[in-house]
Amino acid sequence: MDEELDPDDGNVNSILTQEYSELLRILCCQSDSVITQLGQTMPSDAVWFNRQATAGSAAASDYIKAMLEYFRHTNTTECSDFLQRVCLLCEGIPMHLESKIMSVAGNACVLAKKKQKQSTKETAQETPHGQRKAVKLRASLTRKLIRVWQDNPVQ
Repeated sequence: MDEELDPDDGNVNSILTQEYSELLRILCCQSDSVITQLGQTMPSDAVWFNRQATAGSAAASDYIKAMLEYFRHTNTTECSDFLQRVCLLCEGIPMHLESKIMSVAGNACVLAKKKQKQSTKETAQETPHGQRKAVKLRASLTRKLIRVWQDNPVQ
């Protein structure tokens, strides 16, 4: 927990793996409403059983473990969003852990937005070329149809 953040392990999924036990302990102390809000960030088929159908601390612990496992293996953006929500909704998170999570999760969001902008930019650059190709194809087909029509007039 107190080890320095390794730049190679600076992604949110590895932070979740490193801090799994601490996060489990913290989440098990949270109210049902907080756990429910965190659980709503997962797809409905991601958890193996319904939270409302469970009762008791053992079942709640199993639900929290399932939630942590899901986000440990999900994509960076979903994991980042989850960890940021944990920091915003949960009480009693040690300052060193909260700053570590928010730092790495924030960086993940910035990187994801950069990738999205780059992808959008590349798509925009590709689109005019693709559109020009389609226009040329349509013009060529139109000319061919006109020639066929002129060579074979309807009587």
